[in-house]
Amino acid sequence: MGYLKRLCIGLLLVAVCGSALPAAPLTPFLTQISKNVRRSAIVRQNPGMNRMRWMRFYFPSTTVARQDGVWEKLYHAFNSKDEQRAVAFYLYQMYVSAAAYGQMPSGELTINQLGVLDGLEKLTTSFDVRDVQEFYQDNKPEIKAWLKQFFDKVGLRGYRTNDPRNDVAERRFLQILANSADGRGRACYLVAAPKWKSALRAQDIAWLTRVQQSTEQDIGQKVALYKVPKATLSVLDKRIGNKGSGQMAYLFRPAGQECAARAYLTGSGLCRQMKGQPSQERRLSRIYQLHLEPTDKEFLKPARGNRFRAPNGKVYPDWYYHEAVLVVLHHANQYTPVVLDKFLSDKPIVLEKWLAYFNPRTTLIYASPFQRWEETESSLVRPDRTSQKGIWKNGRLYRPYPVDE
Repeated sequence: MGYLKRLCIGLLLVAVCGSALPAAPLTPFLTQISKNVRRSAIVRQNPGMNRMRWMRFYFPSTTVARQDGVWEKLYHAFNSKDEQRAVAFYLYQMYVSAAAYGQMPSGELTINQLGVLDGLEKLTTSFDVRDVQEFYQDNKPEIKAWLKQFFDKVGLRGYRTNDPRNDVAERRFLQILANSADGRGRACYLVAAPKWKSALRAQDIAWLTRVQQSTEQDIGQKVALYKVPKATLSVLDKRIGNKGSGQMAYLFRPAGQECAARAYLTGSGLCRQMKGQPSQERRLSRIYQLHLEPTDKEFLKPARGNRFRAPNGKVYPDWYYHEAVLVVLHHANQYTPVVLDKFLSDKPIVLEKWLAYFNPRTTLIYASPFQRWEETESSLVRPDRTSQKGIWKNGRLYRPYPVDE
């Protein structure tokens, strides 16, 4: 019952919990699939990224989804099918990651396990990963049926749903998931030294640069609209905080100045580009929206100095959070992670170089498969008209969002 209790209560602050796990030998099935996965010369060459050849993922899509309302969320809270598949999705990805690396992971999830949380991040309702062991025990037959289907589909056969030895690996994987929860019960990655090496091809740089340029006109014409309690105007990241008198303020920022808006519109542009690509390899690339938060509930901290700087040297205000777009390019069965982030780099930049901007000891990363949302689309709009006081949309005046420089 602890699972349902936490599922129905939305919670609080950002923190990392957990303890390291001792090393453990591979279970028989994991040993078996390790041989199959590592038989690939491509995986052996660069297991940190090329393991994605065996992993499941979501195709980029231009479909605009509608977020669930109260009754839909209540229905999902008592219908576990989506959660069963998502937990199986996670376990499958962890099996593949452990097989590619040749060892069981321990402790908490790091950026080196990029992709293992995709199924959980795609859920339309919250899932408290601190309760995942209990959920696994209560839904084991369904989760294992999904696992067998996943393995069979990619040719990694031999998974036995009734073999208790598989439970050993799966419970370890789930403990790592629980260890990686923030204060709200959502799992995230820690920054760590990447176990991969990346090299961007000139044609990829040119293509991604063209994509960025084609989306800049759209970004330049749009604003991000906010409806926030007046008591929290000083909080740039719109976190729910002190309650005011109930009065609301209607505010806007140019989309190009808001990292979340820019990341969203860039991701939308990438989805449209990939959908129209004749290249099968481009269509097999992945798109993530990256969201970074500090572990200390204060500000994100750069790796060097006290403030983040723009490529032209301009010093930014303190960041409560930051967002960018990650594209995992696919070419000749090899995967290359590239970040598009105009705030920190004028050009596409490989993920490991982008991570080097942030203090690794105080940064949490949420990597969600990119999804277009109806609610977000309605808040990123072209103004009907502008005036000295602000911009007008649908007959309402929106004033500039206050930002401390």
